[in-house]
Amino acid sequence: MAFRIATPRSTVKITKMHRSPLGEQMTVAVEEAHFSVEKVRLQALNLFLVGFLVLFLELACIRWFAAWVVFLQFFTNVVLIASFLGMSCGCLAARQSRNWLGYFPFIALGTVVAALAMFKIYNHWSGLSIDVGGQASPQEVFFGTEYRHPDVAQFVVPIEAVAAVFFVLVALMFVGLGQVLGRAFDAYPNRVIGYTLNIGGSLAGIVGFSAISFLNSGYANIRLESYLFTQQASANTLYRVREPSWCKQRRRR
Repeated sequence: MAFRIATPRSTVKITKMHRSPLGEQMTVAVEEAHFSVEKVRLQALNLFLVGFLVLFLELACIRWFAAWVVFLQFFTNVVLIASFLGMSCGCLAARQSRNWLGYFPFIALGTVVAALAMFKIYNHWSGLSIDVGGQASPQEVFFGTEYRHPDVAQFVVPIEAVAAVFFVLVALMFVGLGQVLGRAFDAYPNRVIGYTLNIGGSLAGIVGFSAISFLNSGYANIRLESYLFTQQASANTLYRVREPSWCKQRRRR
């Protein structure tokens, strides 16, 4: 008896004999082998694409949040460390059933809105003061922070609180990409080639961000392009990291 199985890129014809258990085993082996090849190719693309997105978004976040979050430009390593932490936590969550990448648009939107809201409030409320390094009796001078001297009549917010809030938000942004990265590494058989693909994508992300910066693209454009890149990847590639339903059903049988 002959039948056909639809696969993502081709149709494989498999001949199955009713009275041959060995033939049935060979049929399953052919299906699994074909599926494993497709899976390896998909995870190779994921490794390259995630490397590109992580580095591109990381550089964009460092530039953009330093410009809009008040006085965070003195501590840009906060964003860098947060991105590494989020990506690492995502790798640890690679075997969870929950897809954290789906939360990225909402977390990114909330983080951007929080940064813009803080910028507006600081510029329109003269009673708000952000204390950087204890400017009432400074041991270090952070130029630009002293023109609003904190006193009892003002609402003083320490920079540590501001940095902590955006540290958590930025880290959450990178959890989804880290989860896809961890799943792609688990599914890819050759670790050396996998790391090579990921590093190649990271270098491509740096080159892409440098090209946009060279073209004098504004911060708003960089953030928009980062969002569009991630959404396009999510829709076309990064979500397809699990086995097709037809393969799961056939294995259960």
